[in-house]
Amino acid sequence: MKDKILVVDDMEMNREILRGIFEDDYEVILAENGREAVEYINLNRGKLAADNRVFKEFCYNIALSHHEKWDGKGTPMD
Repeated sequence: MKDKILVVDDMEMNREILRGIFEDDYEVILAENGREAVEYINLNRGKLAADNRVFKEFCYNIALSHHEKWDGKGTPMD
């Protein structure tokens, strides 16, 4: 049984690229946004390798508060 990796990105192309990179070694779970990621984490309590309260709170805060400024080209800016 492969370990799982959760890939979260709002761009489908990025998710698919990362799936291609990791799928030989991991079962890849894809989420389009932070809410989907948090939902997956909550539905799989007790089944995750890093299954502890501090880690989940850390991920939850990043997923729901991470906003990038993007000018429409190149990479997101600070």
